[in-house]
Amino acid sequence: MTEFDLPLPNGDKEIGDAVRKCKCCARELPFYDPNAAIDYLKGHITIKTAELGDSTLVKRNADSKDWIKNDDQALLEATVTGAAIIMAHASDKASMIHGQLKEISEGVRNAEGNLSEYYYFLRRLLETLHRLLVFYFAVERSLHYTAQNFDMVKKGGD
Repeated sequence: MTEFDLPLPNGDKEIGDAVRKCKCCARELPFYDPNAAIDYLKGHITIKTAELGDSTLVKRNADSKDWIKNDDQALLEATVTGAAIIMAHASDKASMIHGQLKEISEGVRNAEGNLSEYYYFLRRLLETLHRLLVFYFAVERSLHYTAQNFDMVKKGGD
């Protein structure tokens, strides 16, 4: 599980925790019959209801099919999660690079905050700008290949 997982149906953290702890559910092996998947999930709901003494769990999860995803939904969820992870990593790195650029620009200002007359284009600034461009191209390519993989798998290709 990552911080980018989709919200739990009905916001049921209790059932979500039970599903996460289940070895069968954690492997995300497919059920070939959606009704079998729903029956398996209802077992989790029944056990959790007994543990917590919370009869509202059954009522809130009466429509258990919200917890079940088909192949297309699983693929879309994995693709969106992958893109979110790429973007979070990109955001962290971009913030770091921004800080470096800000530090460099502050280093060429005089006491009044104006550019020093001794200012010239620092080698370190050029290298940082180069890294920034390469980084943004890498993020774009990562998202492109994530989308391309999604399309290929959705169409049934390898």
